[in-house]
Order: sequence, then C-alpha cells, then structure tokens
Amino acid sequence: MKEKKLIFELINELQLNSTVELFATNFSKFNLFGLEMLMDNSKLFDGISKRQYLNYFKTFFEEKKAQKINELAFRPIVCMQCKKGCTGFVFLDEQNKQSYTFIAEDENGKITDLKECSKFETEQNLVGYKFKNIREFPVF
Repeated sequence: MKEKKLIFELINELQLNSTVELFATNFSKFNLFGLEMLMDNSKLFDGISKRQYLNYFKTFFEEKKAQKINELAFRPIVCMQCKKGCTGFVFLDEQNKQSYTFIAEDENGKITDLKECSKFETEQNLVGYKFKNIREFPVF
C-alpha cells in the first residue's frame, strides 16, 4: 500500500505546463502541429522516426474525428514495467471505452522519447476500457 501511495505522489508531482503535460494536452485535442513542435527532430520514438510517429498520430486523429470524437480525456500514470517509475498519461476514448497510454521523456523543452505503456498505475478506475496501441492504426 505504501508503494501505491508513493506512486500517486509521483503522479501528482507532474508540473503543470511541463513539456510532457503540453504533449498530453496537444494529443488529447488532436493537435498534430503542436506535437510536431514538441518532438525532438533528431530522436527515434519507441524505435521509429518522428515523421513515422506523426503519421500514426494523424491516422489516429482522423479516425477519432470521423467518429465525432473531438477530444480525449487524460489522466497521469506511472509505468510499472519497462520504464518503471517514469510518468506519462492515459488517454480515454469514453465513447468506445478504449485507452491509449504514453510514457514520455523530455529534455530542454522537447519530447525525446515516447513509449506506449500497457503496465501502469493510475488513480482512475479503468475497468471496462480496452488498451489500444496507436501503432495498430494503418498508415498510408
């Protein structure tokens, strides 16, 4: 129980308007340009280029907009596996009961790494939500 309390304290330490928070806000509002400006040009994100990741985002955003979804709710998370202790966000498609999660790392005002996370802790009860991977969406 103490470990869970420490995890939630870590979640609450996310600073408002941090680069990671700006990433979450831009992603939740389907702002591709904002994401492009935040992501470091010289880095790979979960093993793929910035351009490839942005293409996945674009396809994902277009699909959600076609479903008449204009914004996703988001909540802070803490990774419990490969990036244990790192913070990020879960994004909730409340209409389809789907969740999408990212652990984001930043440096000097830029996102330097993104990883989709399926083993995380959050204060929100996500029973009934199905975890989906952004890279499941086809890119043309």
